[in-house]
Amino acid sequence: VIGLEDSMLEYEIRILNNDRLCQSLIFAAFYYDDVEAIRTANKLAVGRGVEVWRDMECIHRASQQASGAAKRAA
Repeated sequence: VIGLEDSMLEYEIRILNNDRLCQSLIFAAFYYDDVEAIRTANKLAVGRGVEVWRDMECIHRASQQASGAAKRAA
């Protein structure tokens, strides 16, 4: 019998921090596919920059989103 973890891929989600004094948050997790890992990463990021890594490959990178006030001022 094959366990669930055998059909899942390992990912690393990095929530990026613009403050050079603070480290980024890093989560290690298993997902069934890239889409599920990226969807979860974007939810965890809450507008901050995020990267999703599978093995040694960065499969998704999104920069920090500007706040609503900054978007209106632009």
